[in-house]
Amino acid sequence: MRRTAERSNQEAIAALGESPGKTCVFCAEPELDCNPLYRLRADLFICADPANDFASLYELLPRRVEQTPAGPGLSFIGCYSQGAGDPNALVREPDLRQLLQLKADESPEVRMIELRRTVGSDQREFWVLGVGLEAARVYKALFVERGLALKYLCLFPGVDNSWSGTLARLVQANADAEPEFVISSNASHDWPWAQLWQAFNNWAGMVTYALRDRPLDQVVARGSDGRRTVRVRGTALTPATIGEARIAHITVAAHQQYHWPRHIKLLVEAPPEYEPDPRTYRLNPTFDTVTLSGLPLKKALVLLQRKCLDADRVATIRLGFEDEGPELNEWRREPGAPLELTIYCEHEGDVVSFGPYADVIQ
Repeated sequence: MRRTAERSNQEAIAALGESPGKTCVFCAEPELDCNPLYRLRADLFICADPANDFASLYELLPRRVEQTPAGPGLSFIGCYSQGAGDPNALVREPDLRQLLQLKADESPEVRMIELRRTVGSDQREFWVLGVGLEAARVYKALFVERGLALKYLCLFPGVDNSWSGTLARLVQANADAEPEFVISSNASHDWPWAQLWQAFNNWAGMVTYALRDRPLDQVVARGSDGRRTVRVRGTALTPATIGEARIAHITVAAHQQYHWPRHIKLLVEAPPEYEPDPRTYRLNPTFDTVTLSGLPLKKALVLLQRKCLDADRVATIRLGFEDEGPELNEWRREPGAPLELTIYCEHEGDVVSFGPYADVIQ
C-alpha cells in the first residue's frame, strides 16, 4: 500500500514530531535488528547509524520481516516517505530538518516505514524510522534538546555502550531525557540502570535493566472468560513452588540444580541430543526434551499441549515473545487438556507482560 508523497511525508513527520505522546524505542546499532519490533510495544522505533544502508531499507525490511520468528504476526504495511521517483524527499522537509537539526548542506538517508503487529485479537500499527547519522547526534536532537523521555534505549554490540561513552554522557546531561529502560547484552554493563527487569528469550543475551528505585508496577489480572485457567507466578519454577502441577517445563539449569519428585513429568528446554551429566541423570533420570523457547507463544502452547494431554495442571517457564500476552486469552478459550497453566516469571518485566492476561497473579 502506497500513499501520495505529500501525505506520506506529513504522516511520517507527525509520527516523529508527536513523540512526546508516544512510546518510543531508540536503537543505537550497527545494523537493523528486527527483534525489538516483535518484542517491545511501542509507537515509534528509531534506528540511527551513519554506516547503515537505509537507502535499501525499503527493499530489505519487507523480506526480513517475513523471515522473523514472529511469522505472520509481524507484517509490512508500506513505505511512506518516498517522493515520486525521489527516495530522499523526506529529508528535504523543513519540519524534519528542524527536528534533526540538520545543516543546510546535509542530506543523510532518512527512511520511514510502517508495520503491523498482530497478537491474538490484538492488532497495532507502528513506525520505523531509519536515520543515517551518528546515534548520539540523533538522540541529542530528538530527546535531549527537546527534554523528552523515551521508553527503551537499546544498546547493541558494536557501539560504545559504557557509562562513560558519548551516548551515555548525553543521557547524563538532561534528567528529562532519561529512558525508562535500558536494553543491553554487555557483560560489563555499568549504567545506573542495573536492576534486571526482563530477560529475553533467544535474543543474543539481551536483557532489560531498570533503575533500582523504580516503583513496582501495579499489575492486575484481567484475563477473559474461558474453559481454561492461566496463573502467573512471580517466582522461579522449583520443586518447592510447583504446587499441584504434574508436568513441569523447566530449564537445563533447573534440571541440574534440583532433585525433582518422581511423580512430576519433566519437560526440559533443550535440543533432542541433550545428555545430562551423571549426577543430574542420577537425580532426575526420567525426562523429555522440548524446544519451545524462541517460538511465538501460540505455537509454543500448541506444542506444549501435545506433551500434556494426560494432565490437568501444567507449570512452565515463561514462553513466547514479550509482547504476546493477548495470546493467553485465545488459549484460554480452547478446549482440551491442560485445564490450568501456571507461568513462572522470575523477573518483574515478565509479570508486567503476561500478568494482565492471567486469571490469577501470585
